[in-house]
Amino acid sequence: MLGGAPERSLIWKDPRGFWKKARPDEIPNASGDYAEIKTTHPPVLYRNLQRTMADRGLPAGGPRD
Repeated sequence: MLGGAPERSLIWKDPRGFWKKARPDEIPNASGDYAEIKTTHPPVLYRNLQRTMADRGLPAGGPRD
């Protein structure tokens, strides 16, 4: 999809000393973009997803530290 490395584990310690782990679907070679694709069943309406994220205080791009 992005022309990079698929399914690579990323493990690091955050500034507070907590270990973090991520496994994006693909890490690009040079662009700095990444992809994490999810599917749902049954399909979710986009406006409902937006509302849920806003209700939980999540940024539009997904969860962050």
